[in-house]
Amino acid sequence: MTSMATARFLTSESPGGSTSCIARGMRVNTPAGLRRIEDLRVGDEVIAVDPRSGATIVSHLIDRLPGILECGTLVVDGNPLTLTSDHPVFDPEARGFFPASEWMTGERQKVCVVTRTGVREVAVGARVPYARIAEVFSVAIEHPSHTFVVEGVVMRNESFLQVMEDGLTRAA
Repeated sequence: MTSMATARFLTSESPGGSTSCIARGMRVNTPAGLRRIEDLRVGDEVIAVDPRSGATIVSHLIDRLPGILECGTLVVDGNPLTLTSDHPVFDPEARGFFPASEWMTGERQKVCVVTRTGVREVAVGARVPYARIAEVFSVAIEHPSHTFVVEGVVMRNESFLQVMEDGLTRAA
């Protein structure tokens, strides 16, 4: 059972007011390899992705805030990815960023995965819409695309906009 103090924290004291977060234990792609999100610090290098070209870019973490929120899990290439349902994930078919909940419910099927040989489309396997209450982290990335890669999956940590200047779309 959730205490009132915890419930209040879940709804009004999420990281910096953000509810787009990644759960503790998830690994972020960095130039030095995968690192757990809780081990990253402001200034650390991370891999960003240019969604127009698929090119990977080294960028920097400019903010990281902890919180506690409800998360779901997607399984991609056999790896669990636990995140909040509103976290923006890139859909290669729609060429835009949409809330993770759309994969959790099966509305969307594929994600972009970054590998050593490039970026490819991968179908999401298992889906658990409400996996657990977890310690989460909201991060901000220095690169203008605000993208980063968690468990190989391309995502961003910014509010949804209807259309990007380059023609990519995001959920409204």
